[in-house]
Amino acid sequence: MPPSPRPAKQNFWTTWPGAVTILVVVGLLAVSVWSGARQSRARTAKMLVEITTCDFAGATAKVGLTVHNSGTTIRSAQVAIEYRDAAGTRVDTASATAREVPPGDTVHLEESTLLDVPTDEGTCRVAAVR
Repeated sequence: MPPSPRPAKQNFWTTWPGAVTILVVVGLLAVSVWSGARQSRARTAKMLVEITTCDFAGATAKVGLTVHNSGTTIRSAQVAIEYRDAAGTRVDTASATAREVPPGDTVHLEESTLLDVPTDEGTCRVAAVR
């Protein structure tokens, strides 16, 4: 009588140890991403941005900003700005970058833009700091 054929070997990833390995790897990646996002938020939290001026003139708007580095290392910050008309509708966006601000220092920035919708009155708002 001929020997019976050997069963085909299962692929590792379709076994219980393979499934556990996949779950562990996905868990480690999730923790790593969460930790990096948390550190990034902490870095930008140390960059304090304040609007000092906001002027609208027809199709042009100009905003003045101060960026203060309250951290302990040199940092840069990209500031996203929203321009809104008197009714509160966003009429344009822009960004400004403060490069290599020393710890404890404050820098002044000005950003001007051509508005998508001309207006003589409005407000400027910091939408994000990265």
